[in-house]
Amino acid sequence: MASFGLKVIRGVFAAAEHLAPRLTGRAAFELFCRTPNAKILSDGERRAVDRAAGFMNE
Repeated sequence: MASFGLKVIRGVFAAAEHLAPRLTGRAAFELFCRTPNAKILSDGERRAVDRAAGFMNE
């Protein structure tokens, strides 16, 4: 089941796409299609990368 925030975002985009489709598409791209900066890792991501380093070297 989707969280409340996700339901709100879906509803806003569903309504906005009828009013301004190009602007809504651009906003959706900016919100969902950008990748995070690979150089900035969270502590959990850093631990996962460190644990996988041996496997990736094989």
